[in-house]
Amino acid sequence: MELDLDQARRRAKELLRAARAGDPDALARLRDDRAPRLADARGGRSAVMTDYDRAVAVPTLTWGARGRQRALLLHGLSSSAGTWWRIADGLAGAGYNVTAPDLRGHGNAPQTVSYRPSGYAAELWALGGGWDLVVGHSLGGTLATLMAADPGFTRRLVLLDPIFMVPEDRFDGLLADQLSELDDADDPAALAAANPAWHPEDAALK
Repeated sequence: MELDLDQARRRAKELLRAARAGDPDALARLRDDRAPRLADARGGRSAVMTDYDRAVAVPTLTWGARGRQRALLLHGLSSSAGTWWRIADGLAGAGYNVTAPDLRGHGNAPQTVSYRPSGYAAELWALGGGWDLVVGHSLGGTLATLMAADPGFTRRLVLLDPIFMVPEDRFDGLLADQLSELDDADDPAALAAANPAWHPEDAALK
């Protein structure tokens, strides 16, 4: 079975609308809706059928190639490496060699059939350890905390709005909020209007 990204988004929107209309099972169906293969019509990317804990190759952006200290920036849910551009520029100016990956299922990284923390961790270890600084936002903060349990992962850890636990009674509401962003996912102008404090570049990268 192959499902392109637009079809997947339409399916998600349909279930979200059903949930808002009072269908009690819509969000449950959405959580269980697993497409075994996704094809990204925008970039010709196909989903990778991978073992849960096996790393997939993820693209990275880098700044400050001559920096002597190494920093790793981990983005949040529904974001991408490029959204770190201002912080990365600042760190590069301070002497850091900065790396920011697109986490699996985000940006230009492959889609996979699993998004367990162990899979993300495998990809982060593939980027190396011994970082002088790791900064994680939201999902990235959660992953950074898990990785930092190994003392060889980083010397310093900065967490921005990390997610450690979502109470069961708030899960469906959080899922609905995240999925509502799909409505404007391909419309930077709409994203900018909905988030007036954002820099235009951030709306474009989102």
